[in-house]
Amino acid sequence: MSKLDYTLTRSQRKTLAIHIKPNGAVEVRAPLRLAKAEIERFVASKTKWIHQKQAQIAMTKPTEPRGLPPRQYANGEFEQTVRELITTWGQRLGVSLAFVGIRAMTSRWGSCTAKTRRIRLNAALAYCPRECLEYVVVHELSHLRENNHSPRFWAIVADALPDYKERQKKLKALSWLLNATNESGLHRDFERWLEKLAPEKPHSQYDHNGYEDNADAHLKRSVMGREVVVAVTGGKLDFGTWEQIFYGEFDGMRDKRVLVKIIGE
Repeated sequence: MSKLDYTLTRSQRKTLAIHIKPNGAVEVRAPLRLAKAEIERFVASKTKWIHQKQAQIAMTKPTEPRGLPPRQYANGEFEQTVRELITTWGQRLGVSLAFVGIRAMTSRWGSCTAKTRRIRLNAALAYCPRECLEYVVVHELSHLRENNHSPRFWAIVADALPDYKERQKKLKALSWLLNATNESGLHRDFERWLEKLAPEKPHSQYDHNGYEDNADAHLKRSVMGREVVVAVTGGKLDFGTWEQIFYGEFDGMRDKRVLVKIIGE
């Protein structure tokens, strides 16, 4: 007889299954009329496997979800601050703009189209300290004088903000905001869509399911794929405006391995 503590869930299924929850608790899923003695024998036969899974969970450091920090500005203040910084630094740098926009962007804090004198700033900057916002404004305005990242460009930025490297470091530490504030709705859409294509329950609908009920995870992974191809320019990943790499986990608590293959010179 098994000495393990577990929760027994009976349902209209044909097979026995053992599910290890993220906190290490054990759930046994069984057919409605299966004898308790047979369930106990099954659990006892899987004791070693259960202990191995629980040990893996115990050794895994949980990742605490990071919520958004408080906005640095009240309603309307962010836009007003942007206008003030654009005016101030436009005059100091001797440049003028035709358009300033604020929008969600997934891979950059700002962009500048020098030919049309248009600048766009990431809406996520509303969650960043003022000095970071100021750095992005100066950075983009400097492109109107030097439309590249040459030494001449960085000399312009350094002349305007001697501590720009420190501001860069602060902004880099906040780069996770690019994910946290963008495309969350699209991520939820994907989750709902995948769950409609391959619902987790009832577990008995899948022939694959046995003591691990993860058939739906295999199907979801097949739909989403297991690899991405990204261009590399100048030694850096060359994403498009709306491109970014996300990792989706459908079954959890497994060791991961990432293979990076570079083609070309």
